[in-house]
Amino acid sequence: MKILHPALRRIVLGVGLAIGMQGAAQAIILDSSFEAKDLPGTSVAQRPSLAGEVLEDELVSFSYGVDGRPVSGQIQSRVVRSSVDGTLDFYWRISVDEGSQAAVNNFEVRDIEAPSYDVDWRSDGLGDVAPTEAFAVFSPDTYSVFYFDFPNWVAGIEAGQSSRFLFLDTQATSYTRGASMSVGTYGWMHSSSIFTTFAPAVPEPATVALTALGLVGLAAVGRRRQAATRSSESHAG
Repeated sequence: MKILHPALRRIVLGVGLAIGMQGAAQAIILDSSFEAKDLPGTSVAQRPSLAGEVLEDELVSFSYGVDGRPVSGQIQSRVVRSSVDGTLDFYWRISVDEGSQAAVNNFEVRDIEAPSYDVDWRSDGLGDVAPTEAFAVFSPDTYSVFYFDFPNWVAGIEAGQSSRFLFLDTQATSYTRGASMSVGTYGWMHSSSIFTTFAPAVPEPATVALTALGLVGLAAVGRRRQAATRSSESHAG
């Protein structure tokens, strides 16, 4: 996998009409080209490493207005540990309430740090509407976006519907609540509040420094032992 900018702070996903579509099994890697990548969808049968144990699963409610029309619903966040290699996958699913009067067109995730950004949606999971494409922006204010019906903004997750499970497949083995997320309509002309969500854990700088210092110390001890061994052998000769 291509190693990308150390911080993917925003992922944007949009909803289209790709419902129940079976996709290819290859990884969809977001990069720094600003190019939106089509999301074909995939399943455990196609990517066995997606199978695993759900570690966390929570709902947060959102609401906002679109030209005076109310939009409300829930975002489901989930962390799954792969039963194949023990790494973590991060999932999101958006549900729109029956009384909503406009569709949700896009979903954004910020402040996720990972060595690569492998995204798609689960064709074998719950939900009605799949994202059509995703892109990432790598800059001081980087982000990644899943789009549902870009650039038409005609369709999306309508009242009473929910998205498929969107996911980020990572090599992380631990996680934190260090990321944020939001949903929007018409390309962020109207959007929800920003909520916290799960993300791969990144070692604190102090932890990294202490680890490095410890490794330096071990190396120094090793060199002293080698020198002592050579000196002892020299005297013995």
